[in-house]
Amino acid sequence: RSPMLGSLAAAAFVDALGESKERPSTSFGGRHPIDWIFVRNLSSSDGRVGNALAASDHSPVIASLHSLSALAVTR
Repeated sequence: RSPMLGSLAAAAFVDALGESKERPSTSFGGRHPIDWIFVRNLSSSDGRVGNALAASDHSPVIASLHSLSALAVTR
């Protein structure tokens, strides 16, 4: 719902973690994700929110990123 997130989508960025409503919060006590990985011209897989509550009030966000041109060559 944030205007900033809308402008990223308009510029062809995507969230490497997938749909925000399908993942847990990224901060302790928060209901909504506040940490993101946005990519453009890359493919992503294995996006997830890690667990590091003992180390921080934010959980790590993790994704594997792949060059689209490298994927085209390997297929």
